[in-house]
Amino acid sequence: LHPISRRHTQAHDFRQAVLTTPVCSGNACHVGALPMEERIDRNVLFLNQSADPALWPDKEVTRMADELAAFAPHSLEADPAYLAHFAIRLSRLGLEPFAPGFIDLSYEFPSRRHVAAIAKVFRAPILDAYGSTECGFPFMECEHGRYHHNSAWSHAELLPLDHIDGLRGVARLLITTLRNPWLNLVRFDTGDLVRPAQDACACGRDDGLVLESLEGRISDLVRAADGRLVTVRSVDRALAGIDGLLHWRLRQGSAASFELDLLGDGSCDVATEHATGMLTGLLGVAPRARTVSNLPVEASGKYRLCAALHEDLAGIARA
Repeated sequence: LHPISRRHTQAHDFRQAVLTTPVCSGNACHVGALPMEERIDRNVLFLNQSADPALWPDKEVTRMADELAAFAPHSLEADPAYLAHFAIRLSRLGLEPFAPGFIDLSYEFPSRRHVAAIAKVFRAPILDAYGSTECGFPFMECEHGRYHHNSAWSHAELLPLDHIDGLRGVARLLITTLRNPWLNLVRFDTGDLVRPAQDACACGRDDGLVLESLEGRISDLVRAADGRLVTVRSVDRALAGIDGLLHWRLRQGSAASFELDLLGDGSCDVATEHATGMLTGLLGVAPRARTVSNLPVEASGKYRLCAALHEDLAGIARA
């Protein structure tokens, strides 16, 4: 579904490196560090052995960079947050990483700040793949930035949420697997929100659904002061232009109370006033913003960018 990934994955000796939490990759990190040869499964090398990238010592960053160069993969499949952390650590160490044929982002929501940090360091095309353990990869980004349905492997349905304030043009995504040999699902609720495209894609593909954007998880919605629901993508879009920002986290503690944590990439001071101003119009109230030295990973090994802690919004969009 993308000409770059299609060209490289058809190579007879296709190799892939994976950089994500070992919780997702199946890496047996709990028994101790494994040598490189024990982290290669046929044509796939699993790089990371630590659940929190903030805890990587310099020697681990160097070790992963050396293994990436030695394995020379056609693709690097990565959690965008983990790869963004890896990129800035490489930069600080003065290391230029091996450039794979392409980077495909997966595992969790790709913040625009993550993508910007990766693009500064890795000289490779960055593509986004949407998937899950249950459903495989139902959608893939094309060369024009839209997401096309992998219709040969799944059936996709969109349930519009225009009746909910703040979610006009947004839909719930349901997936029915077609060729999964070990898990058959019918109308599986992915828990994710998407925005369908309203016109034909410039790439010319017209087989199946086309998405304009991925909007984040239903459970990660926050509620603006006027009652509107706000998606992760909306918040991420507002913060996309903050110079020096690597990572962020927004927490809503009450109807009119937001805390915004900002993690810089070290290139310059992050302007908290700028970030506050960008979100005030979106949320209807100014969040309390601060810069932090680290944002810890969740128990799942992933990062939750937004959360409304004062109420459970997971079922709102399912009503």
